[in-house]
Amino acid sequence: MVLDPSATRCVRLQLLLFFSGWYDMLFALLTIYTGWVKWRRLKGDIPLVFMAANFFVCFVLEPSRLYLGTAGNVREGVPEMSLFVVLSGLCSLVLAGETVLTSELGGLNAELELTPELCSLLPERPCVLPLERACWVVRAALAAVELCLGAAALRRLIREKSRRFFVALRTAQPRRREKAINFLDARLGQRPATYVHVRG
Repeated sequence: MVLDPSATRCVRLQLLLFFSGWYDMLFALLTIYTGWVKWRRLKGDIPLVFMAANFFVCFVLEPSRLYLGTAGNVREGVPEMSLFVVLSGLCSLVLAGETVLTSELGGLNAELELTPELCSLLPERPCVLPLERACWVVRAALAAVELCLGAAALRRLIREKSRRFFVALRTAQPRRREKAINFLDARLGQRPATYVHVRG
């Protein structure tokens, strides 16, 4: 088996995207389940904003991000990889922000109306389930690792594409010179005595 030394695909990123796809299926099922459990007892706007953000990440951001990462890595496409890096950063920020804002350490629960007395019709039930928070932490960690691998792969890809472009430019110049000489020969009928043909 002969490997192309100029290929810039990142195998580690591709493997991580494969496992992320499977985790995202579990993440979608758990998001639907926690949304169904909490829907009937939530009150206030802030918990509903968090739930809408979860569904946006799960069903809009994640499929787009995984598609762009896989397509950009396999096809060595700079635009796809750039969008993948941006969306990975956005996904990490959204999930990390939700985790910090809903944690007990932040001390913002009372201000954001996330205490059970203020956001739930059943005061003994929490507004954010522990299972939900665990899903956010794992998804944010995976997205952060994918962001690092994607940024490294994008940098390598841009460097390799630039190198290929300048090599192609250098090899195209003698061909252009040859075409210009042939054009002059055809137009003038003969080569001028003062013109010296230099190859390469």
